[in-house]
Amino acid sequence: YYEGRRTAHGGRCAVLRDGCQDANDLTKALAEMGRRMAGTAGRVSVYGAFGGRLDQMAAALNALHRWPGTGGPPASLRLFSDDCSAVLLRPGATHVVRLHAPWEDGGSCGLLPLGGACSVVTAGLRWDLDGTVPLAFGGLVSSSNAVEEDGSGYVDVIVETDAP
Repeated sequence: YYEGRRTAHGGRCAVLRDGCQDANDLTKALAEMGRRMAGTAGRVSVYGAFGGRLDQMAAALNALHRWPGTGGPPASLRLFSDDCSAVLLRPGATHVVRLHAPWEDGGSCGLLPLGGACSVVTAGLRWDLDGTVPLAFGGLVSSSNAVEEDGSGYVDVIVETDAP
């Protein structure tokens, strides 16, 4: 079902109605975006992704884990809220996560295992991980690790993982 609406800037946007109760609005929007972007690459950013409730945060992380399995393109997906962001680091690559440093006394960086245990090696964190202890819910979760800004305004964190 398509319905056109005027935006604040005078343009038109689509309002799609989907009565399915087995997926939340973010998952539905990402599936539609995947259909529209089929075969293209790039970056997809979702602002206000976490909704302020734990169940909505968990659903957003689930959508992140499923992307692009929901029909999405080979684009990176980043989720943002007012005070945090999330990106899924897939295995088989060395990831350089560039963090902007708006903090005064250092910032934090958490690495959460999604979908199962994973071995992670990092560089650029105060307490780097060496891959000897797997990250897993019910075990070690690397929350509140620290990053230290070097005066450039950015910090690069290097991450290798064997699972998402």
